[in-house]
Amino acid sequence: MIDFLIKQIKELGKTLVFRYTPIGRPKYEYNLEPIQLAEIINQIERLKNSNGNILEVGVARGMTTKFVLTHLRLNGGLSSGKYIALDTFKSFPDDDLSYEVNKRGKKLWQLKGFSYISLKSWTRNFRGVNALQIEESDCKVFDYKKISPIKFALIDVDLYLPTLAALEGIFNELIPGGAILIDDCKDDVLYDGAYSALKRFLANNKLDYRKIGTKGALIIKSKADGYE
Repeated sequence: MIDFLIKQIKELGKTLVFRYTPIGRPKYEYNLEPIQLAEIINQIERLKNSNGNILEVGVARGMTTKFVLTHLRLNGGLSSGKYIALDTFKSFPDDDLSYEVNKRGKKLWQLKGFSYISLKSWTRNFRGVNALQIEESDCKVFDYKKISPIKFALIDVDLYLPTLAALEGIFNELIPGGAILIDDCKDDVLYDGAYSALKRFLANNKLDYRKIGTKGALIIKSKADGYE
């Protein structure tokens, strides 16, 4: 009887909120576009029988992390490896910000962000997820060999220096056929450092990419050490 009453009260509350307040209005709370999220799942499914880890570089609140981990949980988990979340778990490093301001003409006050994140709270929010491995590090100096091989990686660190360093470090440990999806690959916007880094990386290696949505870039490593 008590359970029935609790359920009825909850339903009444939902009715009041949805009908008479804006709180119940549907929201899209992901920074990635739907097509980027879909591509992540498509690539993970394509590579599900391959050995290797899945890596997310730049996790913010963990919305995408939760999205992918939920997919994995509902579809048999990882056949091998771990889902690795790599972040400083604080705001952008000072040297990355200085480069954007001094070399790329950005305004420091516009770039400040993500100071609300902490390793303690992020870890608490994902407590009990055995498939998850958390790495607190600047992605520019992280040793990607320690999590090799990598079969899929998402890079979402916005700025030039960390994006370029992550691309260089991850590609070396990426399995043949593995994929990297980079966010914020859009020109003439505030966080266009990622796009500049992508172009530099591809030019240095004489390689190409596939555009995903309006701001995603997908790199697939071919079995001939190039891209397919």
